[in-house]
Amino acid sequence: MSVLAEDLRYAVRMLRKNPGFAAVAILALALGSGANTTMFSTLKAMVLRPLAFPGLERIFAVSESLPARNRAGIGVAPPDYVDLTEQNSVFEQMAAMRGRGHDSNLTGAGVPLRLEGQEVTPGFFPLLGIRPLLG
Repeated sequence: MSVLAEDLRYAVRMLRKNPGFAAVAILALALGSGANTTMFSTLKAMVLRPLAFPGLERIFAVSESLPARNRAGIGVAPPDYVDLTEQNSVFEQMAAMRGRGHDSNLTGAGVPLRLEGQEVTPGFFPLLGIRPLLG
């Protein structure tokens, strides 16, 4: 413990002697801590904490692949989705969404807001066990 105290006193003396270096060192530590906190918070929100949908362990995503083009995990084509829903004997419910988002402007009284959205089939919200507020 005494060696640690001596090292800390030496570090403080050196930082006082070179204030420019001290400022750069403190800034680097602050940026590193901030970036680490941001990344962990994002990881925790997106990966470690499950989404709040009832029966989440029973929800699956279905995708197609094109081995000839070395592509996997691409979305299901609309005609294939129709065939899947008509021939379905496995899933309780099925719904689809487009993979890319659609931006829209919400106007009215005040400043317009930029909104991001997805195109989904009518069964999407009931499948997740939620009710939309409007629409």
